[in-house]
Amino acid sequence: MLTRGEGLFYAPSPPPQSGGVDELRRWMVQELERIASVTQEGRSQFLWLDVLNEAPARRFPGMVAFFSASIVGATEGVYEYRSDNIWHKL
Repeated sequence: MLTRGEGLFYAPSPPPQSGGVDELRRWMVQELERIASVTQEGRSQFLWLDVLNEAPARRFPGMVAFFSASIVGATEGVYEYRSDNIWHKL
């Protein structure tokens, strides 16, 4: 498992051990704001995609997926769904 400093852009800070419900609420708000910030910035050092064995029913231009062989193309790999309604291998 990765720990802070090994490629993660978000790792939770330790929860408060005292201070009661009010302190826990402050901590939760802080953590949710941190998660939102990282998500909005879209920062990541890597992308780990599950291998799909069927094409998704709902797709949109810009969607990226990793397919096993013969699902949307001849070979296994990462594909992008584009506005021409075709999956293109990256």
